[in-house]
Amino acid sequence: MYLPNYLIKYFFLTLFCIKLCLSYSFAQVIEKEKDLRKVTIDSSLIGWKTGGLFNITFSQVTFTNWASGGENSFSANGLVNILQSIIKSDIALIIV
Repeated sequence: MYLPNYLIKYFFLTLFCIKLCLSYSFAQVIEKEKDLRKVTIDSSLIGWKTGGLFNITFSQVTFTNWASGGENSFSANGLVNILQSIIKSDIALIIV
């Protein structure tokens, strides 16, 4: 099914306008939220926090009795994700 370009443009423009209207309608700050923002951070949370994730994956493909051919293969994938954050009394900084 083929749709003309102007219909696609109007469709995405309409979606964007709806999202814009909904995001501004929920952006009101009430008194309870103001009180929650005044909460102080516990002293045990202040300082540098570090963490990370290390992941390695191995894969093997073997073709036996394969009429169309193909090649056997080995592969390895790795991922390293390191997180370091500092929390001061009123500011939080996250370094990824």
